[in-house]
Amino acid sequence: MESYAKMYAEAKKENNLTELTAIYKKWVKKGDFIIGAFIGKTEVQSGISGNPYNQYLFDTDEGLTKFHLGKGGDSEIGQVMVKGGIYRIEFDGQEKIKGGRSVNTFKCVALGGEDHEVEEPETSK
Repeated sequence: MESYAKMYAEAKKENNLTELTAIYKKWVKKGDFIIGAFIGKTEVQSGISGNPYNQYLFDTDEGLTKFHLGKGGDSEIGQVMVKGGIYRIEFDGQEKIKGGRSVNTFKCVALGGEDHEVEEPETSK
């Protein structure tokens, strides 16, 4: 059996390596966006508030990209994205909320007119 170091060297020489380390996307200015396929999400804890939020992982033209949308984005965009779906997510700026705080807002569109499973609320008759 060939050594792992030799296997790596050969793969590098043949440009046959796949980067698995995701880059982190920061939402800096209104209009910043990503386009890619949704791979998955992981719940993480905020170091500031201690509250959980989701970190998303996308396959983009730049490689694997991770980012967060905050609790507002989690409860809206994060609920309708499906794994494998292709999306464009755009930072729409910040919205002021009570207590002098602000939250990031986003726009999201699905490419290809995907169907999203949305449960209809039960109504009493």
